[in-house]
Amino acid sequence: MERERDQALAFLADLQRAIARLAEHDLTVHLQGDYAPEFARIRDALNAALASLRAALTHVSTTAVRVAATSEQIQSTSAARASAAEQTTAQVQAVSAAS
Repeated sequence: MERERDQALAFLADLQRAIARLAEHDLTVHLQGDYAPEFARIRDALNAALASLRAALTHVSTTAVRVAATSEQIQSTSAARASAAEQTTAQVQAVSAAS
């Protein structure tokens, strides 16, 4: 009984440290202890959830970079079209004034 209690306390201490690291934005946290089966299932579920969170945040980061790059391209294209429109307007006005 004492051994089971010690295992439970060790697991809870490891879990608390992992959650504290996660709260500090450390997404590299991973429980690795050799726990009794009931705790091993919780360890595995937490590790799977953290892996999914890391994957989701990586996807969000990649998408944000793509959106930023596309936004820059749109801004550059808009500026080029505005400049071309101004030049066309100036040419039309020059032709109108000459007529």
